[in-house]
Amino acid sequence: AAEWQRAIAIAVGMADAGLAADIVTRSSLVSAYGRGSLWEVALAELRAMSAGRMLPNAITFGAAACAAAAAQAWEHALAVLGEAAEGVFGEETGATLPDVRAVAADALFAAGRLSEAADLLRSS
Repeated sequence: AAEWQRAIAIAVGMADAGLAADIVTRSSLVSAYGRGSLWEVALAELRAMSAGRMLPNAITFGAAACAAAAAQAWEHALAVLGEAAEGVFGEETGATLPDVRAVAADALFAAGRLSEAADLLRSS
């Protein structure tokens, strides 16, 4: 099995054993879904975190955005980054606006939206 499949299996095993997932586990799961080309599932996991008591951090938002960007779902990738920039999560998550801008600029660049990426980086 691929590494991303093993990561998902470990997370499922933890849940089956009644072990609570922390932010590292949940962020790793979002990343694993992305590596497995399951970007929609990655975004659903991010939404579940946001709806629950666990606030996503910069790594989680970045992994979800990268998952969507890898699938060329640019609008979804940018929407995730927009949520991060709008402060959907609290300061305690460790994400900063420059972090979000850098990931967003990368997604814009990959989507061929070069002038928007440059404008975003200039505004940093």
